[in-house]
Amino acid sequence: MRIVGIAVVKNEADIIEAFVRHNRALLDALLVVDNESSDATRVILKHLAEELPGVGVGDRPGVDHQQQATMTEAAQRFAAAGAFDVIIPLDGDELIWCQDRAALERAIAAVPAGNVGVLRWITYVPRPTDDLSEPNLARRITHYRSDEQERWHKVVIPVSLARQPGFAIGMGNHRVVTAAGEVPGVELQRVRLAHFPVRSPEQVISKALLGSWAIYQKHNRLRGECRHWHELAARFEKAPLLSREELEEIGARYAADAPSALVLGPLPAHESGLLRYPKLAEVNPLQRVAAYAGASIRARSNLFWQSPDAGLARTDGGVMAFSKNAGEADLGLELYGVHQGSEVGLLEKLVGPGQNALLLGAGIGTLAIPLARAVGPSGRVFAVESDRRAFHLLCGNAALNGLGNVVARQLRLGDGEVGEPEEAAPGEEVPAATVDSLGLPPVKLLVVEGGPFARAALRGARSLVARDRPTLFVRAEDDAKPMVLQLRSMGYRPFWNFCPRFVADNVHENQRNVFAEQCVNPLAVGFVAVHRGMRIDANALLEVRGPDDTWREALARATGRQRLAGAA
Repeated sequence: MRIVGIAVVKNEADIIEAFVRHNRALLDALLVVDNESSDATRVILKHLAEELPGVGVGDRPGVDHQQQATMTEAAQRFAAAGAFDVIIPLDGDELIWCQDRAALERAIAAVPAGNVGVLRWITYVPRPTDDLSEPNLARRITHYRSDEQERWHKVVIPVSLARQPGFAIGMGNHRVVTAAGEVPGVELQRVRLAHFPVRSPEQVISKALLGSWAIYQKHNRLRGECRHWHELAARFEKAPLLSREELEEIGARYAADAPSALVLGPLPAHESGLLRYPKLAEVNPLQRVAAYAGASIRARSNLFWQSPDAGLARTDGGVMAFSKNAGEADLGLELYGVHQGSEVGLLEKLVGPGQNALLLGAGIGTLAIPLARAVGPSGRVFAVESDRRAFHLLCGNAALNGLGNVVARQLRLGDGEVGEPEEAAPGEEVPAATVDSLGLPPVKLLVVEGGPFARAALRGARSLVARDRPTLFVRAEDDAKPMVLQLRSMGYRPFWNFCPRFVADNVHENQRNVFAEQCVNPLAVGFVAVHRGMRIDANALLEVRGPDDTWREALARATGRQRLAGAA
């Protein structure tokens, strides 16, 4: 039987070494995910991972307490890897209580198939008479509650359950659900979880305050979630002081309605108990609170709200909603507060107050919002998007920024030829149209996303283009020849435009280049095209030499031009 433990921890420096050493002695492997601890937890974990085989360390950013999602994802990854038979989710203050590894295996093997194992808590409580010179809290605190009134427990999960559809670990690791419903549990015999939630005045004060604040920042917090943290936090916000006697009282009734008598029963030892990093385990409540407050303020200054599916970010163009795990534009807003900023700057110069812009494939509005400001209240930005989710975000972003001059339409634009219908959602067909059928007023700037869609949309805009001769901006494909030929046939001169996907000087001050990590082309490539009858300073642009010209060749020419200018 191969058993792996997983844990999400935050600010557990005073107990994390004991937690890892004790539990690793009973498990084959242990993954500990640190949730932006502001104490030495992450440093201690790094040392332990280097010292102990089978100990892995991960990181989960964010000041909110998303334990449930992190644990579920980790369990699913272990199940998919196939190296383990059993997964035990743990908190950083929980140590497995059993005689030895053989006893743990026997207890797990006795759980019938299709069930989870149930590990009952034994809550240890500090007493004024504890030996404060003992750095190992699992040895210093030797009394536990004789009665766990609410019978709290954690689950032991066979990997077969983690592979089932709809699998999720419930809040606090107390239950498991699948698409078929909640999985029944069977209590493990002669195995418990030694729980050390209250360890010192400094620890419990900072834990209650930071834990309560983190829960309040969760978008999906449940009614009554971590009630004991909120109750303690309300107390400490008024008077952040505790005597050793008051500490024992809090421990005796932690997560319970009434205190319980205490019983002497030291935790069975499965390793030497000697700690190598006690000097790193100091708990400083002021430092923890200050670090958490700073991280929260910085996070909220850029991301005002987020969920697993969407978020609300501060951007160069104002407050904007974005979709998570969607497209490049959404990712740019989430991480940097901008999507291809130099491209936006270029297009803003191509329109002025009172003029109109038309965006085909407007997405969530990363261009529509700044362009709406550029044309002002007397101008209009006509933004067309076929994807329903992007269209809703586009409309929402216009409303968030008070831009009534954004006219959004959910349409599938083409050249008027009948093709396969496009669905925004199952059974919901997106209406098809051409640009020329929309009856638009004069347009100064026409922006089109790339691909076959762009060529068809431009064919459907022949009359508007002939009437207004707008400046065109079109996203380039790797094979640019079809678009170059089409632009030239329309009487336009195309010029190359290169825009860095990542800019270090971004509004979120985020220096991490995720596009380089993902091996994405660092440049977004497009065409700026002007009608042959329009006057333009061609020296400031890099003209497409012919249908077979490529963006790589053009980039080499641009680089050479810059070198010559620098030498001059």
